[in-house]
This record gives sequence, structure tokens and C-alpha cells, in this order.
Amino acid sequence: MKKSIAVIGIISVVSFCTPLSVLASPPQNVTIEMEKQPVQQAKTVDEFLTDPFYKDLPKDAEKIKFYKDLEVFKKENPNLTIEQIVEHFDNIRGFGYEEAKAVWMELTPAERRLVIAQPAFALITDSVRKKAHDYTVNNYGYSGAGDESDAFRHAVWNLLMCKYTGKPWAKLMADAHEDKTEEYFNKVFPDGFTGRQHTQMDLHNNEKGRDCWNILIDPFNYFLTDGDLQNRVIAKIRAGEMMKLHD
Repeated sequence: MKKSIAVIGIISVVSFCTPLSVLASPPQNVTIEMEKQPVQQAKTVDEFLTDPFYKDLPKDAEKIKFYKDLEVFKKENPNLTIEQIVEHFDNIRGFGYEEAKAVWMELTPAERRLVIAQPAFALITDSVRKKAHDYTVNNYGYSGAGDESDAFRHAVWNLLMCKYTGKPWAKLMADAHEDKTEEYFNKVFPDGFTGRQHTQMDLHNNEKGRDCWNILIDPFNYFLTDGDLQNRVIAKIRAGEMMKLHD
């Protein structure tokens, strides 16, 4: 029997024959796009740590050290290109680098280019991902894969990225996160769906989360809470706009 993807509230069959079109590398004007955003944004790791705007976001010591070290490396090597810095971290070895290597290896190739371009934004991305996970557990009691909780988590993650880093970065990073290998796309997961199907679901729900952010109004609404943002995602779920693979 052919598997199908459920748009929450509606059942539809989606073809996965067409290869995914996922961001392979960030555009050269990524910094310019960031500066266009009216939302308050940290330009350095230290700003993220000290600015009251980010006070409610989780602060992971291991991630903070990694992105701070990346900032310092960039400052000390201003003539290196993004690709050269990627090569440096790809090949980093030795005692004392285990934690940095672990963080680095969690990233897709496209994510690696982006975190080099904007280390502070990358740290915020990690932080709001943790926040989205926590909100998912609060709402569903767990954080699953391929189900409604997964759809909620991805949408909220993207919506929080819009709030704290701006919509252009949110799309860049969310697309880069789904830039997986063919091996991943072809892998069949325990739920019976392939990595390609999971990725299609994630891309859809990521976009729906970003759609919840009004760039003309929301950056200036200081009374807008994370609870309000979660309710926007829940409204889309109830309207049948989100995608899931199974219950």
C-alpha cells in the first residue's frame, strides 16, 4: 500500500520523485539581508549573552564556547574565505577540540557555511531550537518525529528564528538544516517513511511557521509573547495547513 502524507485535517498523496531543491550554500549578501531586518539583533556572541532582549533564551555553555571561538578565529584570520574556514574546522583534530568537533559535525555542509558567516545568529538559532523543543514537550508531553508534535516543533522553531534573527535568516538556516545527503533521503525510518519524506514535511512546516510572522507589525509589538506565537502555529494546525506523516 502506498504511503501518504497527511496535511493535518486533510489527507493528500504527495509525490517524492522530484529531487529536493534545498539550499546548498548561503547567498553572498547574507549579512546585508540581516541588516535589513527591523528586529533587534545580536551581532556578536557577547551581545547575545548580555542584551536583555535574549534573556529568556537558553544559554548552552558548550555552544557558546564554540561560537565564541569561531568569532575569534574569524577575527584573527580576516583574509580567509568561508570555504577556507570550513576546511579548517573540517580538519580540526587533537586534544581539547573534541567538544568543538562534536558541535561542528552536527551541522550540515550548508549550515557550516552559514554559521561561519554569522556565528551569533547561529548561536541564537541553536537556542531557539531548544526553546521550540521545550514548548513542544509542554504542549504534547513529548517531541516526536513525523507526527503533529514534529510539525509544531518545526513551525515554532522557524517562528522564533523570525522573532530573534529575522525572516531571511530563518529561511536560510531552516533550508540549510534540511540539506541532507542522498543516503539520508533514501533511508527508511522506523515509522516506514523515508528521510526524503521527512524532509519534505519539515520544509513545509518550516515555511508555515515563518508565515506566522508579520514583518511589518510583529518586530515592533513589544507585547507579543512566545505564547502568542505558539497559538498562531496551533491555529494553522487546526486549520489543516500543516503536514504530518502519521498520527
